[in-house]
Amino acid sequence: MVTGIVIALLAASGAGGTTDAKVLLSVWAVQATSEERETRHFDPGLETIRDAVADLPFDTYRRVRADQKEAACGVETRFPLDARYTLFVKPVSKEEDGRIRLDIRVEMAPKKESDKPVNALSTRMIAAPGKKTRLGGFKLDKGELLIVLAAGK
Repeated sequence: MVTGIVIALLAASGAGGTTDAKVLLSVWAVQATSEERETRHFDPGLETIRDAVADLPFDTYRRVRADQKEAACGVETRFPLDARYTLFVKPVSKEEDGRIRLDIRVEMAPKKESDKPVNALSTRMIAAPGKKTRLGGFKLDKGELLIVLAAGK
């Protein structure tokens, strides 16, 4: 059985913007597995990410966590995903065309309490309204961690 976690991030905000804009951040953590089903299974509430994961080999998507927070540009917002990974999102600015510049960081908990957390990913992206971006390659005990990001309207 192949197992992974998908995290979907929806970034949206009101009109206007530059660096003083507020951004609504919605995050879904999803366990993705291959269970040899004939048709794909999505837990209730995960229809939003169906298109973003359509080309993945998994056939079962289970909701692990969902969260929603409003963040000001320049302020990093923390989303604990599970005991091992935490997602940090900092809106940098909102462009006039609605695109949102985001600093994205995924932190992995240290193996020993005396160690420091490890940055598994640190990147900047521009999220276009209605477009989803998927990041991956994070190892899990039984699979891979995937992150789906989308800028909502």
